[in-house]
Amino acid sequence: MIVVGIDPSLSCTGVVIADNWGGIVTNRAKTTKPSTSTLRARRRRARLALSRILATLPEQVDLFVIESPSARSQYGSHNDRVGLYWFVVDQLLARADVAEVGPKTRAKYATGNGNADKAAVKTAMKSAFPHVPIPDDNVADALALVLMGLRHLDSPIDGEITKKQTEAMDAVSWPTDEGATA
Repeated sequence: MIVVGIDPSLSCTGVVIADNWGGIVTNRAKTTKPSTSTLRARRRRARLALSRILATLPEQVDLFVIESPSARSQYGSHNDRVGLYWFVVDQLLARADVAEVGPKTRAKYATGNGNADKAAVKTAMKSAFPHVPIPDDNVADALALVLMGLRHLDSPIDGEITKKQTEAMDAVSWPTDEGATA
């Protein structure tokens, strides 16, 4: 069973691929800022980010878990981030089931606190998986997402579930066997 966690970003997307035997591969899909802020340049950047994200993904995936855009983020263009999110989701849905997880839900699963910042999530993931390379908060977020996906598929690799993790899992609209969300 293969689960992929994706924390999409216009500059550096975190991608974690994991299986139910505990194998974990981390990756980052980097892009650069456009030379201009024209609509065409911003579209090119989003399409480049999409192609680099797709290039990191394995052929066979049982479940993708993607972080939904944060409306409260103070960095970058919200519209561009949302556009990238939908470009990615469209491509993922053509391959396998997709679950989306909000930033607060991801933080709650990783740390027990839905208001935890990205640094706290990175610290928690490094502590739980010291053998896994976690170069930045994007990969840490993607690791938390992949852990949620494995748990949803009844193949957890992160130990016993806590009350806060159960609450986080319950907050997600998981795909059902028919491909719809529950």
